[in-house]
Amino acid sequence: MQTSYQDGYFNVSAEHGFLPSQEPLRGVPMDTYPVLQEIMDHMPALKNKFGAPGLLGTDGAIERIVKLKLPNYINETKEETEPARLAALYRAYTFLASAYLLSPAHHNQASDGAYGRAHDTLPVNIAQPLCQVADALQLYPFLDYHYSYSLGNYVKRDPVKGLHWNNLDMACSFTGGSDEIGFIMNHVYINEVTPGLVGGVIGAVNAACKGNLDDVETHMKTVLETMVEANTRRATMWKASRYKRYNDFRTFIMGIQGNTTVFGDGVVYEG
Repeated sequence: MQTSYQDGYFNVSAEHGFLPSQEPLRGVPMDTYPVLQEIMDHMPALKNKFGAPGLLGTDGAIERIVKLKLPNYINETKEETEPARLAALYRAYTFLASAYLLSPAHHNQASDGAYGRAHDTLPVNIAQPLCQVADALQLYPFLDYHYSYSLGNYVKRDPVKGLHWNNLDMACSFTGGSDEIGFIMNHVYINEVTPGLVGGVIGAVNAACKGNLDDVETHMKTVLETMVEANTRRATMWKASRYKRYNDFRTFIMGIQGNTTVFGDGVVYEG
């Protein structure tokens, strides 16, 4: 069995577990994509990067800013090859795509408790560069767990400290509130221990192939100890985040497939 499985950004191994092999970039490269980063900084509904309610807090604001200010960075994204830069761009564009598409559903849910319809078209200045970086990374052009929302989305508040959820912020966020941050950064905190899980499984399989049952038992004990610690960390979820505030950001992490109530027949990506 291989000892690692890597794509240039993630390296699933006994060294890194399921986390990226390097800390995620804090934002997209400002020298090339300043307006994209500006929108991401102003986007969070409850508390943007400047401490004020952001674009998603006002119905229709994200749509207006995308139409009026966002360039189509398709030519710039075609030049990108470095995995960390591509990952940061994919993260930003998938967040922006979900924010744009689901903003009306979010505001409808906030006003009367029922999810409204999402937009059924993603404008070209989001769709084209998103699809470009998604293709480069061999990913689907929509918000995902590992590159976008959680594992590739953490920023350390104190760079010398570890990955406890109370030391982490989100590079991209829908609300900017402590409940969203605590909820998804607790997943990073859980995954901090996954090197033991991956290493234990790989070690156990390789030992079994050699017929070394003592080593199999040793590695499986490591797997058990890791799962116990991961579950202990999982149990802090509702300390990190108030479950009653889940709907503040729930709408924005919906998927398209099978979600006909919100997305109808699906979404057209322009371009």
